[in-house]
Amino acid sequence: MYNIVRHSSIKKDVFRIYTSPIFSGFSSRKITVKKQNLIHNRKRSNSRARRRIQELININFESNFSFMTLTFRDNVTSIEIANKTFTSFIKRLKYYLKHKKNLKIDFKYIATIETQKRGSIHYHLICNLPLYTNFTDVINIWKKSINSNKDISLKDGTVKIKYSSNSDIQADNLGIYLTKYLTKNFNNQEFCEKKIYSTSRNLIKPERTNYMFNFENKKEINNKKIIKILNSSFNLEPQNITKTNVYKNPYTGEDIYYLEFKK
Repeated sequence: MYNIVRHSSIKKDVFRIYTSPIFSGFSSRKITVKKQNLIHNRKRSNSRARRRIQELININFESNFSFMTLTFRDNVTSIEIANKTFTSFIKRLKYYLKHKKNLKIDFKYIATIETQKRGSIHYHLICNLPLYTNFTDVINIWKKSINSNKDISLKDGTVKIKYSSNSDIQADNLGIYLTKYLTKNFNNQEFCEKKIYSTSRNLIKPERTNYMFNFENKKEINNKKIIKILNSSFNLEPQNITKTNVYKNPYTGEDIYYLEFKK
């Protein structure tokens, strides 16, 4: 049982304070129930995915990041076929960056799937592709990955890359920009019960810790009282707060308080 969640990373601490306790760790006999509303379930999972992606972006891609888009010439509508090509591309690109050109880059990324108007799948990535990478080589790696997939008829595709050094988009805004593609697919039946984002294993992940505090009267909870609790319990000073927010719990309708502290 907990009502405070702390995500700790190198540069900041993020807290979510729930008005009512959250219960976890219980196991029960599984009952198979046919899902009546796949769209509703997708919205719930996307809400968690947005928070997860936002945290990973803030930790791993605060500066010197690249924004990449991968598209198919063929009208690829199967996630399985598209993901097979994407996996091949990632393996080839990682090898290229680490060995072939002696760049010694440990490639890391966060990728989401989107569909074009014609229905074809394409990918958006935030990654650490360096500015000095040969752009032609990256295009050829993507085309080779497409050509190696026998399920794709038209053997061609495009790559678009935008670097943070020549972009006015900052990491926080870029995180919002990327996660919007999750919400765009709420009504896409093809993506229901499918994971529509992926990450590399080498990303730095925030450390999560749960705590239980006794709020005497949850109706009197406010930012001032929460800051006082965090200050006394975690030695966090109010002047180090970089962001605060209050939003509704989509399941209970109660308030959730969000606070960020810089280290």
